Amino acid sequence: MEYAQLKASHAQLKAESEQIKASQTQQKAEYEQQKTAYEQQKTAYEQLREMVMNMANSGTCAPNPFFTV
Repeated sequence: MEYAQLKASHAQLKAESEQIKASQTQQKAEYEQQKTAYEQQKTAYEQLREMVMNMANSGTCAPNPFFTV
Protein backbone atom coordinates (compact mmCIF):
# COMPACT_ATOMS: atom_id res chain seq x y z
CA MET A 1 0.00 0.00 0.00
CA GLU A 2 2.72 2.46 0.99
CA TYR A 3 4.80 1.60 -2.09
CA ALA A 4 1.84 2.27 -4.38
CA GLN A 5 1.28 5.64 -2.71
CA LEU A 6 4.94 6.57 -3.10
CA LYS A 7 4.85 5.52 -6.74
CA ALA A 8 1.72 7.60 -7.37
CA SER A 9 3.24 10.57 -5.56
CA HIS A 10 6.40 10.24 -7.62
CA ALA A 11 4.39 10.14 -10.84
CA GLN A 12 2.48 13.26 -9.77
CA LEU A 13 5.69 15.12 -8.91
CA LYS A 14 7.21 14.09 -12.22
CA ALA A 15 4.16 15.40 -14.09
CA GLU A 16 4.31 18.69 -12.17
CA SER A 17 8.03 18.96 -12.95
CA GLU A 18 7.33 18.47 -16.66
CA GLN A 19 4.65 21.20 -16.54
CA ILE A 20 7.11 23.58 -14.86
CA LYS A 21 9.74 22.81 -17.50
CA ALA A 22 7.25 23.46 -20.29
CA SER A 23 6.17 26.72 -18.66
CA GLN A 24 9.78 27.85 -18.28
CA THR A 25 10.49 27.01 -21.92
CA GLN A 26 7.44 29.04 -22.98
CA GLN A 27 8.45 31.97 -20.77
CA LYS A 28 11.97 31.90 -22.19
CA ALA A 29 10.58 31.95 -25.75
CA GLU A 30 8.32 34.90 -24.87
CA TYR A 31 11.27 36.71 -23.29
CA GLU A 32 13.40 36.18 -26.40
CA GLN A 33 10.55 37.44 -28.58
CA GLN A 34 10.15 40.58 -26.45
CA LYS A 35 13.92 41.10 -26.42
CA THR A 36 14.02 40.91 -30.22
CA ALA A 37 11.11 43.35 -30.54
CA TYR A 38 12.85 45.75 -28.14
CA GLU A 39 16.09 45.57 -30.10
CA GLN A 40 14.24 46.25 -33.35
CA GLN A 41 12.47 49.26 -31.83
CA LYS A 42 15.76 50.54 -30.41
CA THR A 43 17.45 50.24 -33.81
CA ALA A 44 14.54 51.99 -35.53
CA TYR A 45 14.66 54.79 -32.94
CA GLU A 46 18.41 55.21 -33.37
CA GLN A 47 18.04 55.36 -37.17
CA LEU A 48 15.24 57.91 -36.90
CA ARG A 49 17.23 60.00 -34.43
CA GLU A 50 20.27 59.94 -36.69
CA MET A 51 18.15 60.95 -39.68
CA VAL A 52 16.59 63.87 -37.78
CA MET A 53 19.99 65.02 -36.50
CA ASN A 54 21.41 64.86 -40.03
CA MET A 55 18.48 66.91 -41.33
CA ALA A 56 18.93 69.46 -38.56
CA ASN A 57 22.68 69.69 -39.09
CA SER A 58 22.43 69.98 -42.87
CA GLY A 59 19.89 72.80 -42.75
CA THR A 60 17.24 70.95 -44.76
CA CYS A 61 14.86 71.20 -41.84
CA ALA A 62 13.41 74.64 -41.10
CA PRO A 63 13.58 75.67 -37.46
CA ASN A 64 10.36 75.21 -35.56
CA PRO A 65 9.07 78.65 -34.50
CA PHE A 66 7.00 77.05 -31.74
CA PHE A 67 9.97 75.27 -30.16
CA THR A 68 10.95 76.85 -26.85
CA VAL A 69 13.60 75.66 -24.48
